[in-house]
Formats: sequence, structure tokens, C-alpha cells
Amino acid sequence: MQKTTFFLLFLILKIFLFSEEEKPSFKEAQKEYERNHPVFMQKGGMMRSTEHAFYFRTNDEWTGFSTLLAGYRFAANDYFNIAVEGGASVIPHVYIAAVILHFKFFETPDKFFFLGMRQHLGYKYQDSDFSGSGWKAVVGKNYLTLKRNGFYLISDITASLRFGHYRNFAIYYTIYPRIDFDFFNQDYPIFFLFSPGMLGFEVRFPKKDFAWSFAVEGGYTMPIPFNAIPAGKWVNFPSLANISFNYRFGDKFYSKANRAKYSD
Repeated sequence: MQKTTFFLLFLILKIFLFSEEEKPSFKEAQKEYERNHPVFMQKGGMMRSTEHAFYFRTNDEWTGFSTLLAGYRFAANDYFNIAVEGGASVIPHVYIAAVILHFKFFETPDKFFFLGMRQHLGYKYQDSDFSGSGWKAVVGKNYLTLKRNGFYLISDITASLRFGHYRNFAIYYTIYPRIDFDFFNQDYPIFFLFSPGMLGFEVRFPKKDFAWSFAVEGGYTMPIPFNAIPAGKWVNFPSLANISFNYRFGDKFYSKANRAKYSD
């Protein structure tokens, strides 16, 4: 009887003294992490400090989805990101290169609302000639040839609402002024344009690490004053329609070392 009692006491002491501490749930930690640190790549947010990303996006420089760009983005910190990108159009002879500075102005404590800005510093070259093709019915007789060679500045200000179980969806609204400096056109060397609104939607996926995102947006831009740019000197389609695919990496929360701390 005494041996049985001592054996039971030994087992109880072993359980209390040598059993492993139960690991916290990864699903619960992930939910808290993502809701407190949501990342959106297009305009609805910022990357986390020291993260990196590659992306492909379209830009409406002539017609919707016409210019294809590839870029790289780095998060210096939670309030400032920097990106470089370059691209070309599916129509003849349109080339773009730019540096984009991302700034966070304000974010509510629950991360539902975000206010920020992207500053574009870019160069564009365009020498399009449609006079020998069937484009006249599409672009109009004033736009059969179009030349641009100069720099542009864009300061887009965005308000975004982020929602979902993991804050993995965003709806955003953007306004921006644009200034074009043209070296070809000496009569009209500077164009001022304004977009009164672009509406966009972005989703982050997959659930295992939310490394990817997809965004789609549409809007309108116009010269200031409205008739300031003569026909044939800018573009015939001022409507905007863009999409983007983004891949982000360097998130330490999803590293193997950190995942080992959790039970599932």
C-alpha cells in the first residue's frame, strides 16, 4: 500500500514539475496580429517595418489597363515605404519609370480607418503613331499621333476602410493632383490635372500568411481648367481603370522560429 501511495505521489509531482507548458493557439495569435497590423499594398495601407514586396500593376496612361509595370517596395518603417517601378504599354512606344514614396498620416487604434499619401516622381516617354492602322475610330482623328517626353508628379491622398475577420479586405477612395512637364511640347510645357475620385478594393490572401494581395480600382481625371489641354495633346481616355498583384515577404511573425511557439 505504501509503495502504491509513493508511486502515485511520484507521478503527480512529475506531472506538475516536468510537464511541458501548453503552447498558445496560433490561430488566435494570428487573428490578433493581423487585426492590429493589417498590410495593404495598393493604397489602403502600409507594409510593416523591414518588409519587402514585388508587384505587377497596370496604369491607365492611354486607355484602361494599357501600361504594365513591375516594381519593388521596401518598408523603412511603419510610416514610410519606398518603391521603384518601370513599365511599358501594350500600345506602341510608351515607357514609364518612377519612384513612389508612401506615407501614413493617421490610423485609428482598431486599424479600421487609414489615411495616407503616395508621392510619385516619374518619367514618361511616348511616341505613338496610329495613322496607319484602324485606330482612328477608337482614338479619334486628333489622337492618331501623340508624343510625350517629360517628368510627372502625382500626390494621391487616400482614405481607406479595412474590415473582415483578419482585416483582410479594404475599400479606399483616392483624390490626387498631377503635374506633367513635357519637353516635346514647347507651346504647352506644363499640364495640370486632377482626379476628383478613384474608388478601389483590395483583398489579402491566403489565410496561412496573407503574403499576396489583389486590388482593382477605377476613377476619372481631368485637366485644370477643364479645357486647358488642346485636343490631341494628352490622352483621349481620361478614365482610370487599374489592377495590381502584390507579393510581400519578410514578415517575421510567419517565420519558422515564431510558428514553433504555437500549438497549431
